Amino acid sequence: MGVTSVLLWKDSNGQGMMKFHERITTTLLGSAKDKWAIQVKLYRDIKSTGTGKFMYTTEFYNTNKIYCLIDDVIVEAEREMENILEKLKNLWLLRQTIVYDGNTYIIGDFLIRVAYPKTTNSNYKGMLVEVGFSLIFLTYKYTYH
Repeated sequence: MGVTSVLLWKDSNGQGMMKFHERITTTLLGSAKDKWAIQVKLYRDIKSTGTGKFMYTTEFYNTNKIYCLIDDVIVEAEREMENILEKLKNLWLLRQTIVYDGNTYIIGDFLIRVAYPKTTNSNYKGMLVEVGFSLIFLTYKYTYH
């Protein structure tokens, strides 16, 4: 059984990705494997003006799945779900889209993913880091690369 954690690494000057890459590959002797990207969208319910009802969707670069979160319920669907959401404009209004772009690293049994938001917004907060531990990642290491 594995363990995965996601965190926001606060980085005010925007140099964290380069430092992270250097420390993983040089100091910890990890290896960069492939690209990692996420697209997160925030939708607002048009009919619930005062309740603040939202729907979040998350798409990963290397999968054909989309994950929707509404009222603490997560639904996994195919990417075609996004086409359905576009047709439901009278129910949900797209408020914000954030795309994170980064890399995947492997250090032993640890799978580490790091990504920066690709945004022109000046409210940059930091980079997204996902750390996972499992013996399954050995299969990932030798199967996909």
